[in-house]
Amino acid sequence: MQNKKAMKRIQERKLSMYDVVADGLVEAPLAIVQEIPKFKYYLNELKGSIKDIRSARVIQERDTKGTAAMKEKLEDRLILSALLVSRKLRAFAIDVEDGELEELVNYTKSDLERSADTILVDQCVVVYEAGMQNMDRMDGYNLKELMMEDLSSAIEAYKAMLPKPKEKVVTRKDATAELEVLFRDTDALLLKMDKVFEMVRADHFEFYRNYKNNRVLTDPGFKRLAVKGSVKDEAGDPVANVTVDVVGTKLQFFTGLAGVFRINTMDAGSYDFVFKKGGYLEQTLRVDVVHGERTDVAVVLKK
Repeated sequence: MQNKKAMKRIQERKLSMYDVVADGLVEAPLAIVQEIPKFKYYLNELKGSIKDIRSARVIQERDTKGTAAMKEKLEDRLILSALLVSRKLRAFAIDVEDGELEELVNYTKSDLERSADTILVDQCVVVYEAGMQNMDRMDGYNLKELMMEDLSSAIEAYKAMLPKPKEKVVTRKDATAELEVLFRDTDALLLKMDKVFEMVRADHFEFYRNYKNNRVLTDPGFKRLAVKGSVKDEAGDPVANVTVDVVGTKLQFFTGLAGVFRINTMDAGSYDFVFKKGGYLEQTLRVDVVHGERTDVAVVLKK
C-alpha cells in the first residue's frame, strides 16, 4: 500500500511538471518555434500524453465508494431478512424436535457477516427455501409471506450487485497499468526534448533556462549542487584560497586545497562571479545558473 501511495505521489508531481512544461512551450516566442524544426510536433505529443494520462486517471480514480456503500446496504438488508426468517424457523424446529431443520437454518449474524459474497447468497437461499417449505406448518410463529418476499427480493438485489465491483476493479487495474506506460513514454519524450532544445541554449538562453526550470520535479529529499567550480593557474595546478564573490549578492566562497568551490543552492539567473587572490589578476566570469541543473565553472587565473 505504501509503495502504491509513493508511486501515486510521484505521478502527481510528474503530471504537474508536464502541465507547467506544456504551458511554457505554448507561450514560446515565434523565433523559438521556427528555430526548432519539430517544435510543434513535440508540443502536440506532450499535450496528447497529458490528455491520455488524465483520461486514464479518471478511470483509476473512479469512485468505487458509492458501489461499495450500496453493496454494504444490500448485504445488511439481506442478513437482517435472512435472520428474521431463520430465527423463526429455528424456534419452530426446536419445538417440533426437527433436528435436521434446526441445523439447516442455524446461522448467527456473525456467521453470515463472515461469509464470502456467493456463499452468503447460498446460505440465504437455503433459509428462504426452508421457510417456503415449512411456512404452512408454522401457525403461531408469525412467519408471513411478506417476510419471505422481502428475503427473496434481498437475495436478488444482492446477487445483481456482485459482478459490478469485480468489473470495476479490472477496469481500474487496466488503467493503472496504462498509466505506468504513459508516464514512462512521456518521460522518454521529455528526455528527447531536453536534448533537442539544447540547440537554442546559446542563442535563446532565457527560453532554455525557463524550460529547464519547468522541467524540475521537486523532491524535498533530494539535493543537487547549484554550482561546482574549479580554479587553476596557467600551469594547470589547483589554486587554493581563492575568494569567489557573487556580484549583487552577499554570497562569498573560497576554493579548497584542490582549487574547488561548491554552491549547494542558488536562485536561477545570470551572475557575475569575481575571482580574487593575492599575486593573481582578478577575473570576472558570467555564470548562468539553471534551476535543477548543476553549472560547472572552470577558471584559469593568471599571475
